[in-house]
Amino acid sequence: RKLRVQQVRRLVDLAKEAKDAGTRLFKAQRLALALARYINVCELLQLIDMDAQIEMDPMIKMMGMTEGHVQEGQRLLRDFFGQELVSEAGSVMLAARLNTALCWLNLR
Repeated sequence: RKLRVQQVRRLVDLAKEAKDAGTRLFKAQRLALALARYINVCELLQLIDMDAQIEMDPMIKMMGMTEGHVQEGQRLLRDFFGQELVSEAGSVMLAARLNTALCWLNLR
């Protein structure tokens, strides 16, 4: 279990580094590259971030999952990895999603 937690910690750290690289690229007006970094962050953290609402994610519905399934997944993740690590991953994921939207708006 300790090894798994360390692996997830490293994954969250890598995602933070990618998000920071995206921010530097965004500030340099390299929007397409910044967008790619932010999308990469979302891909890295999608398995840890179980805060997705069923209404927001059609894939969850297509798989036949209900709100109860999502809540159970959230509880299991928090129990296994710890509240702090899961919350940190969620914060990084939210920032990456918002920054992705900002890139798309500026690319229009």
